[in-house]
Amino acid sequence: MTDALAVGDELVITVGQMVHGGHCIGHAGEHTVFVRYAMPGERVRARIDRRKGSVRFASAVDVLEADPQRVTPPCGSFGLGACGGCEWQFAPVSVQRTWKRMVLEDAFRRQGGSRVAAQVDWTGLSVESMEPGLESGLGWRTRARWRSDSAGRPAFRRAGSHDLIAIPDCAVLVPALRSALRSALRATPGALDAPPGRDVVAQAGLDGRLAIQVQEGTDCVPDSTQRATVSVRNRTWRVQPGAFWQAHQGLPDALVDAVLEFAQPAAGQCWWDLYSGVGLFSAFLGDAVGATGSVHAVESSPQADRMARRSLHDLPQVHLHKQRVEEWLDGSSAPRPHGVVADPPRRGLGTVITPLVANAPERIILVACDPVALARDARLLVEAGYRLGGLRAFDAFPMTHHLECVALFTC
Repeated sequence: MTDALAVGDELVITVGQMVHGGHCIGHAGEHTVFVRYAMPGERVRARIDRRKGSVRFASAVDVLEADPQRVTPPCGSFGLGACGGCEWQFAPVSVQRTWKRMVLEDAFRRQGGSRVAAQVDWTGLSVESMEPGLESGLGWRTRARWRSDSAGRPAFRRAGSHDLIAIPDCAVLVPALRSALRSALRATPGALDAPPGRDVVAQAGLDGRLAIQVQEGTDCVPDSTQRATVSVRNRTWRVQPGAFWQAHQGLPDALVDAVLEFAQPAAGQCWWDLYSGVGLFSAFLGDAVGATGSVHAVESSPQADRMARRSLHDLPQVHLHKQRVEEWLDGSSAPRPHGVVADPPRRGLGTVITPLVANAPERIILVACDPVALARDARLLVEAGYRLGGLRAFDAFPMTHHLECVALFTC
């Protein structure tokens, strides 16, 4: 009986469109069923993983009628019961980008509303490749996080589980990190060694060298001072693995290009960079406004703030504030900004929008990794009198449902 679908039950279902979160949506009796590992229109046998009210979340365990575009996953550790790092290896990258654009449009229509969605040329919007001409979706990731298992080997989480699995390889990593991980998984002594139960973060730098940070809970082991050299345009950063840096090797450059295209910063202007991290956008905003302008960068992470101070010391016009954005906006004496760049956490700007728009910046550029949160923020900004003047989307996380967006709002 479909009205009593319990965890572990199986059903045969034909699924519909791809929705936010990487699932296809289907219906069984009174239940809405979100099915992962399926492509829109496929008929699959699915197993119920969890339930929430009348909603069921399931995994396709057998494809009965496959989409003709379905492909063999390039990684042997992909799929149900295996590594949970990737979700869409069964689809060509070009198809994945189509799904991402459709999910983005759906989010804007549902969460942003018709007034916001109408301000986007959806027929002309595509999810941009980070590496034009390359469609493999592999070898892009410069950062990895894992936990050492009981044998001290790097281990990832199983799909839909907190269980650990030591996989033989990870094809989405850049070559240097992939090679080091494969050696460690074969129990070869090396730089990735860590005591069992410890979390490890690794960052690959320009020269292929790895910076490793071992963590215990939320604390770093004292000897964790390694840094990776990364570069955007004409500027380099020395980044500790624990400080935030975009995982895709091509994304920082792409985001800077998009932000500057929308911002059009000019000499003498004042800009705010909220949730500024290690100062990626502040550096180039500072170059553009010059000695007669100013950039106020606000970041609460002590580690990111230290990285920014080391990397931007040659730009006195960039003023770094180690503070929560909400607190800084409440007590700031900074000049009214010509424009604001904000790269908030996944949840979006939310309540920060009210004090932000009270300062009446002419331009607001949002960098967002969650289409639903971006659509909600867009609705609030449009209701406050702004117009959505531009939107770009980037395939920053191939083989997963994630994407990165940059949106321009003007008043």
